[in-house]
Amino acid sequence: MDTRQIDNILKGQRLWVIAAVVATLVIAAISVISLSQCSSDTADDGESLSVAAALDSLEQRLPGGTGFLVKFADERRHCLFYLNGGHLYKFDGITKRLDEVLFTALTEGAAIYYNDSDINAGIREAVLSPDGEFIMLTAAVSPTGKDGKAMQGLYRMNTVNLTIDALAQGYVAREGDLFFVSVIDKNTGRQRAMLGFDRSGKQVSREKQQEMLKAYKPDVKPTADEEGAEGDGQALSGGSDNATPAVNSGSGVSSSADVTKDKAEETQAKPASAPATAKPVQASDKE
Repeated sequence: MDTRQIDNILKGQRLWVIAAVVATLVIAAISVISLSQCSSDTADDGESLSVAAALDSLEQRLPGGTGFLVKFADERRHCLFYLNGGHLYKFDGITKRLDEVLFTALTEGAAIYYNDSDINAGIREAVLSPDGEFIMLTAAVSPTGKDGKAMQGLYRMNTVNLTIDALAQGYVAREGDLFFVSVIDKNTGRQRAMLGFDRSGKQVSREKQQEMLKAYKPDVKPTADEEGAEGDGQALSGGSDNATPAVNSGSGVSSSADVTKDKAEETQAKPASAPATAKPVQASDKE
């Protein structure tokens, strides 16, 4: 065997070694990537489960008198809202923080009136919208008067960013999926208009409103003042037949997605305010 043949044999052996090393490196790289993806998926599932578990855990420890409760275990909101004693609270399933939701951006005339000594103060009722994106709030805007009643406001809060819209003021009543706001004239103290809203916070047309009024108060006919000011009222703009709410809104904190409870409980409680800010609350204080 001459020198040339020996060189060729050695070159061939070196090529095989190089090919084997490359193949080993490729297999190792694929294994690392695969393990990394599995680890990531497991972490995501674990986080999701921990959020749901945290929300369920707090739900079991809520204080007595809690009426409204809704949980969002999705990535946008990952939180729980509940009403107690006229105050709205939010628990974050990731940070494990419990805060009172305060709407400080509302103007003075639309701000929610809080007073733990006044039985009518605060947020009186909360109802989740059909799509789960909003919470309708009925809240006091003034102290209880001599007649035992308190002027109220109807609000719509976004469950993602906690912005709030002041829809109307007066005396609020709910019949099924509809809210009726009896707007009161400040000068005369008489009813000025009756406005209707659905559970999404949309004002119904005047025609539909009249149909609902007949079903709501079959023996009551609109006065001349009401017929001429159907769309008028505080927190409303314009005097047309279909006046739209003058939105008083503010920005807040949070995020949104699928509702864990499609049909959240609807109950009475107390009011909230405008651009949402978070007031820390110790979970143990509310147990």
